[in-house]
Amino acid sequence: MARRRKKKENLDPLAHLPLPTNQERLERLRDMLVSVVAFIVIVGIFLPRSYYTEMSFKIKAPASIIFEEVSNLKKWEKWSPWERYDFDLITVYGEPKEGPGAKMWFASKRQQADEGSWRIIGCEPNKRIVMQLETDTWRNGSIMIFDLKEEEDGTNVTWIQGGKTSDLQIFHKYAGLSAKGNLEDDFIFGFRRLRRRVEYYRMLGAD
Repeated sequence: MARRRKKKENLDPLAHLPLPTNQERLERLRDMLVSVVAFIVIVGIFLPRSYYTEMSFKIKAPASIIFEEVSNLKKWEKWSPWERYDFDLITVYGEPKEGPGAKMWFASKRQQADEGSWRIIGCEPNKRIVMQLETDTWRNGSIMIFDLKEEEDGTNVTWIQGGKTSDLQIFHKYAGLSAKGNLEDDFIFGFRRLRRRVEYYRMLGAD
């Protein structure tokens, strides 16, 4: 007599549940995306509106030479750290090119690149240069300051940059979180180029 094979039981407790339809999957995905965006916006509301970076270096050169390099926007091409990022960068200089009122506009052929302008808004000869940056990201303005303190063995240069955005510019606040680290790298690179230029090329009489 042939034995009947015992039917194998399905041990999956969810096997009896119906599979979700494509429409239900899309709705769940939509709800998930809405939740993620809402979380990003809520966190962004409480992020700081401003950023601030400061760094100091010693350069073995008179304050007058460093002041001349920094207060002349045309000479930034020789040492600026931002020239390395974009070989398609276009710069236009106004008159005057140095001192209070000097202004430089910059743009790029790359669509994702920011556009804007630098303007010198204050100078104290051989001691301080104050500049204002305006871009699509930082429309409320970003301030850059160079403080020069001449000492016996050179000049102590302090480079400061800070900016502020509005409470409604949520994603610009997130950009501000990474600004400090990025600017520190830029400052180090810029200081090295500026130091090499004034300590070597300028001392040899090369421009």
